[in-house]
Amino acid sequence: MVQQQAGGWGRRRGTLRVLALVAVALLAAGCTGGGRDPEPQVRGIDPDLATELGRRLGVRFTFVNTAFDELIPALKAGKFDLIISSMTATPERAKEIGFLEYFQAGTSILVASGNPKRIGSMADLCGRTVTLQAGTIHEELVAAQQARCGARRINARPLDSGTQVVLEVKFGRADAALADFPVAAYNAKISGQGRDFQVVGEQIDPGPYGIGVRKDDAELQSVLQEALREIIADGSYDRVLTNWNVTDGALKTAAMTGDG
Repeated sequence: MVQQQAGGWGRRRGTLRVLALVAVALLAAGCTGGGRDPEPQVRGIDPDLATELGRRLGVRFTFVNTAFDELIPALKAGKFDLIISSMTATPERAKEIGFLEYFQAGTSILVASGNPKRIGSMADLCGRTVTLQAGTIHEELVAAQQARCGARRINARPLDSGTQVVLEVKFGRADAALADFPVAAYNAKISGQGRDFQVVGEQIDPGPYGIGVRKDDAELQSVLQEALREIIADGSYDRVLTNWNVTDGALKTAAMTGDG
């Protein structure tokens, strides 16, 4: 999909410059504020940080919406070069691809405004209908809670679309949704001018998000890491997080994991 020009990933006048068009797989459907658009608008901290990285690298990013559970196989197959899709850099995933850590977040519970079902924690999801995105760590959280629910099992509904996960709560077809903290916070702030949703309880199992790169793409790992350090140093990183009201998730180590 990507043709690398002569010179590859390199440097020019002391600054990083990528001499290729980079395709980024991004699933930002959960970051929309509502509506039923067949092609969700790409919005959120991931595309904004990608834009800042692209400026440092001298590239234009092409965003490709892809089902979450297809991201790692498609990256390994060479269908695109990066994953920046609020993907938690778990040890299991790091066995398959490398990660450049750039943010930290846990899972949040999103409910209808006013919290009519009085949900405040994972324990309160027992006996409730809960939407979540298929292929994410939210499935593992539900599975762990199921063992503690007894006869009042969670009616878990994994969905491919992050947008639909949220809309099912908005239209009363689910009691709650599990979503990553920045996605939940954005929807609670924006959807219906802040009148549709609220986030309840504390973040669950916070961990680092990582930009996914193929393990054998050492040059790309290196230039991305340096570009991330640059946007952290010059304040661009903080401005993006402030714009989305997620400064609590700042992670400025720019650490690489699973890169060997």
